[in-house]
Amino acid sequence: MCSSITLKGTISPANTRISPSGLIGFSNKYFLSCKEKGYSEKIALEALASSPTNSDNEYLKALTTQKDSISDDLLDCFFESKKIENLKFWLELVKTKKVSNDYYFSVPNNRLIYSNELLPNIQNTLIECIC
Repeated sequence: MCSSITLKGTISPANTRISPSGLIGFSNKYFLSCKEKGYSEKIALEALASSPTNSDNEYLKALTTQKDSISDDLLDCFFESKKIENLKFWLELVKTKKVSNDYYFSVPNNRLIYSNELLPNIQNTLIECIC
């Protein structure tokens, strides 16, 4: 179900009021209140992806099951995470979900993607998406 994905320049969060690092340990119960207070949804998602708690990670993954398609911000939070398991999950999402035609990501900005541990996942995703 891979959609076409375009590699372009760098991704820069727009209209952010706080940095994701300022929300480490962010809890899913604050996700909606964060949005209500005017914080960028992208920043809230990034904070959940960086959270060390299993409940926050499970909540974030549960957001991906609500539709056949997936938002760019939700994809980005997994891709930009510093956790290798989130990057593996991102590869699965790209492979299995409907992704917008104009979705792009910047590989040079993500050093984790060069990990040997991810190579089989990247190969599998490329094979599934190209064939």
